[in-house]
Amino acid sequence: MSELYDAAAEERGVRLRLTTGGSVWASGDRDLLSSAVASLIDNAIKYGGSGSTVRLSTTSSALGRSIVVEDDGPGVPDAELSRLPERFYRVDRARALPGNGLGLAIVSAIAALHGGRLQLSNTSPGLRAAIMLPTPAVDAIGSPNVTAAA
Repeated sequence: MSELYDAAAEERGVRLRLTTGGSVWASGDRDLLSSAVASLIDNAIKYGGSGSTVRLSTTSSALGRSIVVEDDGPGVPDAELSRLPERFYRVDRARALPGNGLGLAIVSAIAALHGGRLQLSNTSPGLRAAIMLPTPAVDAIGSPNVTAAA
């Protein structure tokens, strides 16, 4: 996904950084998860603004897997953070930018469909969006069923 967005990020003056600690396996629909990650990257590039850095990473623990997109842009007022995944909700300063307020609602629905959740938090500066997924089931030979990566 990071390779797909390199040119768009560069065009907007945004640095895109990928950090991985190795392969992270997650069970799920590759197309839906890719769409969710694409939406998060697109938002980070759009709202982070020129001169910002967008970091993509994956993490794995006994509690689950996460795909994380974090920017160092202006972030979101704390009072509005919990409303971001609502359909058609847009922060006041975002109303002048293209969009309809459905992106994070769709990402949240995709995460829920996979037994996970979308976690949003301010990083002062910036916003951290993480798709939190459960630890995948393993097949008879001990390999995870499906893979997804940032």
